[in-house]
Amino acid sequence: MPKKPADEPIIDFGEPKNIGLPTNLCMVDRGAELVEISEKLEQASTRLVCIHGIGGIGKSHIAIETAHRNAWRFPDGILWLKVETSGFQLADICRNIGYLLEINLKEMSEEQLRHKALDAISARKCLIILDNAETIQPDERKRIAEFLRGFDPRRGSKALVTSRVVIASRLFSSHEPA
Repeated sequence: MPKKPADEPIIDFGEPKNIGLPTNLCMVDRGAELVEISEKLEQASTRLVCIHGIGGIGKSHIAIETAHRNAWRFPDGILWLKVETSGFQLADICRNIGYLLEINLKEMSEEQLRHKALDAISARKCLIILDNAETIQPDERKRIAEFLRGFDPRRGSKALVTSRVVIASRLFSSHEPA
């Protein structure tokens, strides 16, 4: 007699949905950094953590590993956005938030898109990761920084930003004005 779907065990590893998050095959000797970032993500007052440094030191790998090790903190999902073009915009983040949270954000003005995405992310516990933020155009970086500052950290959603440029980290920092 053929098995019915209900006869098959349901295996749930407890990992949240993630969009674009790569697998980190090897992480060696970065425990102190991982603990520091995890502690920052744990704080209710933190909405944004920036990792900056010269190219090739492992910022992206630390962000990937941090996301995997802290996935349990973000049951509504993790969104990894690798910024590879200077044309990257806030609308790209908003549309991907809609995709992650399975909400329809099509055919909206940019202002409506921003508000709906921010409302959705603020009501959930998600991690949004922007990798290579230094490649975002300065004016757009300010708009994205303003959006990320709109997260209510007490609700649980956070952002993690990597950048080769300290200026980008300062702009995205929740402690310094744009």
